[in-house]
Amino acid sequence: MSTYLKKQPNLKPCFNPDGSLTCVAHRDSHIHGQGLSAVTMSSYTGYESVITNLVLAHNNLTVLPETLLSTLQALESLDVSFNKLTSLPAGFSHIRNLRFVWLAGNSLRKLPSDFAKCRSTLTFLDISHNPFRNLPAAVYKCCNLVELKASHIDLWELSPEIGALEKLEHLHLAGNALSKLPDALAALKQLQVFDVSGVRWYEAERQDSQSLLTQEGLKEFLDKYPVFQNIETKVSQTYRGPYI
Repeated sequence: MSTYLKKQPNLKPCFNPDGSLTCVAHRDSHIHGQGLSAVTMSSYTGYESVITNLVLAHNNLTVLPETLLSTLQALESLDVSFNKLTSLPAGFSHIRNLRFVWLAGNSLRKLPSDFAKCRSTLTFLDISHNPFRNLPAAVYKCCNLVELKASHIDLWELSPEIGALEKLEHLHLAGNALSKLPDALAALKQLQVFDVSGVRWYEAERQDSQSLLTQEGLKEFLDKYPVFQNIETKVSQTYRGPYI
């Protein structure tokens, strides 16, 4: 768990001494690693206003109900990581206090059109291990992000718009295929952790593979800006090989 998340209130639901969940609302909103393949909206009827944390991670979900997010408007955290999702339903515009979102380990290529509506409250986002290829435009609008995890998303280029995320303390871009870094990164004055370890090489797909970011090139970039002098920078394990 990141240092940032350790500072936050416990996001897990309450359990009885025997390990069972304290109420039906918690039971149906915390299904982790149980092989769930479909979400039944009727499970949440009557509990919409009290469900603040939805955990459906490490299951077999291929789709989420279209009304899931518009119904659970009290959500503060959403974890649907490590499923088989290729898309997310709209409805983020209905959630007024969404702070933490885990989407890692799916097959997402884009975010819903209204995802940026939660930009004023969202502080943590993990979209790692999805084939985005580009950081979704909505992410650059989430100006209150403190931690962004976008590792292994087949990212070749980082937009200068990253400089708008001035509150970022942790930025994880490991395992991508970056050729260069934008000078706008120097605007991230609060940055404490910058992870670009394991930069991948695409010899077969990219003709200019020799221009991809190397440890030497990264060091030269970091040395240009004082903001990077006193932060934890992970740059090890740069290697050649296909994307997995």
